[in-house]
Amino acid sequence: MRDDRTSVVHLVVVLILSLLPPLAAGAEDGRSYLDMSAGYKTGDFGTPTRSDLYYVMPTLGYVAPRYDV
Repeated sequence: MRDDRTSVVHLVVVLILSLLPPLAAGAEDGRSYLDMSAGYKTGDFGTPTRSDLYYVMPTLGYVAPRYDV
């Protein structure tokens, strides 16, 4: 479980660092965004065990006239 958390933290850091160069290049070319969503799901999901799932999903991106990352 700890390895999964470490991987997620590394992924988030890489995403943030990948957005820094476009932001430094000029804000008039595009914009960055952070979207947060959360949810709850419950069910057996095809197994004999009933599960309750809580989740938070951040979305980090950059929108420019020619691309969206």
